[in-house]
Amino acid sequence: MTVLVTGVRGRVGGAVWRGLREAGVAVRAASGAPETAGAPAGEPPVRLDLGEPGGFAPALDGVRKVFLYARADTAGSFARQALAAGVEHVVLFSSLAIDEDGAEDNPIARLHQGAEDALRASGPAWTFLRAGALASNALQWAEGIRAGRGVRVAYPDTYSEPVHEDDVAEVAVRALLG
Repeated sequence: MTVLVTGVRGRVGGAVWRGLREAGVAVRAASGAPETAGAPAGEPPVRLDLGEPGGFAPALDGVRKVFLYARADTAGSFARQALAAGVEHVVLFSSLAIDEDGAEDNPIARLHQGAEDALRASGPAWTFLRAGALASNALQWAEGIRAGRGVRVAYPDTYSEPVHEDDVAEVAVRALLG
């Protein structure tokens, strides 16, 4: 079984790729810019620009499972081509914003909902990972904290529980293997 992992330059996609490799699974890294994706051991990533449906087929050749970043405008085409290529399961990195009040007015929620709807309607089995705030988002405050400045946020009295990208990746790996 070969698993295609999109977004390998990202924190989650890269961790999914590493987790699958550690589990002994054949993994194909995919990136819109494979020359900068940094896959080790002389295994160059395949070019896969999720905005260009005409280029999906080569990346999907021989693949049975996929870790996919949400892209509403091409998710349906991707799912149909994946199914035609023999893909059995897609794990979509989606967003918890879909479940929040006012999601229909939230552009992030609409993007992820569109990708989920397209996968539901057109293709292989799916698992949606709806992560909320990611831990690395707090890195934007690091420079100000090191400089002794306070952290400024729009809603300082709000509460959130960010999840670490490695935890999201671990769930993705389990979904791909189980």
